[in-house]
Amino acid sequence: MSTLFSFSATPQERRDLARAIANNCACQAHGADLIRCASHVMVLGATPADRRSLEGLLYVRRVLLPRLRAQEFDASA
Repeated sequence: MSTLFSFSATPQERRDLARAIANNCACQAHGADLIRCASHVMVLGATPADRRSLEGLLYVRRVLLPRLRAQEFDASA
C-alpha cells in the first residue's frame, strides 16, 4: 500500500529538481528490470527520510541560498 506524499514545491522548483535528477541519473536497466538510482528513489518520497530530504532541499533553496548570496555580495566587506 502506498501513501500520498505532497511535495510543496513550486512548478519551477519541480522542473529544476527534475532537470537536476535527469542530469545526474544513474539508473540501470538489466533486461526487463530497472534499478533506480538514489535520486529517483528519493524523489518518490517513499520513506520519511526521503520526504525529509526533499523538504531539506526546499529549505536550502528558499532560505539558506538567499542568505549565502547576500553574504557573498555584501558591499561592506
